[in-house]
Amino acid sequence: MNNSLSLKNLKFQVFNPISYYMRPFSKDFLMSRHYHPYIEIMYCRSGRFTFEALDVNQGKGAFTKHAVSAGEFIVIDAGVPHRLIVDGGEENVMYNIEFEIADRSEYNPRGVFDALCVNYREFIDRSGLSAVCSAKNGYVILTDVADVEHRMRSYINALTERTDTFEGEAELLTRQLVFLSEIGKCCVSGREGAVPYVKKAREYINKNFTSDLCIDDVAAYAGVNKFYLQRIYRKYTGSTIMKSVMALRVERAKQLLRDTNLPAGKIGMRTGFRNGQQFVYEFKALSGITPTDYRKKMQAQTVDRNVHDLNFLGEGVTVSD
Repeated sequence: MNNSLSLKNLKFQVFNPISYYMRPFSKDFLMSRHYHPYIEIMYCRSGRFTFEALDVNQGKGAFTKHAVSAGEFIVIDAGVPHRLIVDGGEENVMYNIEFEIADRSEYNPRGVFDALCVNYREFIDRSGLSAVCSAKNGYVILTDVADVEHRMRSYINALTERTDTFEGEAELLTRQLVFLSEIGKCCVSGREGAVPYVKKAREYINKNFTSDLCIDDVAAYAGVNKFYLQRIYRKYTGSTIMKSVMALRVERAKQLLRDTNLPAGKIGMRTGFRNGQQFVYEFKALSGITPTDYRKKMQAQTVDRNVHDLNFLGEGVTVSD
């Protein structure tokens, strides 16, 4: 394993983005095993793929395969033999960027590193990125519990539209550091567990289920990637986020159908359904009957406590008007 330019040996060099793309891969894509002197970040935007890399713990020439799903990504140090396999029966969309570790004398566009002095060694050691340096096999597979996907896309777009000005280079460097910071957050959060994110998601849902709520809103409040949130939410609650939203809406609608005389259509709108058709469909799917039939059923079971049954009155008791 050639690691002469790896993160572990980084001193005063800088990161030069030499390759980057956002593209789909076909269902049967197979990459040959290879290695290169660059740090590589592979992000699974949709679908899934298999990442195969040399496993130093399994002996010489042994490779280990890892399944990578949407919302997960890999940080690979320089010199690590690896390859990508798309074999999940569906198209995969991936973001990718490779950084060359370069001397400032070789890479300092528009003198940006003279004006903005970045110590990458300190940056890595002080952030969660240090986990990559300590990984035995030279790579880590992480779940995007931060904002990696958005920041990576933003950075790649800026690189694609690069302008030859100092201001443009300063902006690129800033985007790069923010992107790397989001990766560092994922390294740290991976050790803290998923339960807090689920709790925050449920908190937001309980407060906002009658509004025009979407998964992006819930994920933003929880502070976690939406693909990761959907996966852990289902794992810990047994339900999807939108099913939980619909269940709360239907329960609130039941309350209003029982306790008010509001028209069913108005109740549907008040509880967050887009239209009457969706209201009836979701209500029946969860309750087995339509909102109108539910109201009739509840009214038939209502007891007027002001009406006295004379059969319960003792003999000789006179009821006066």
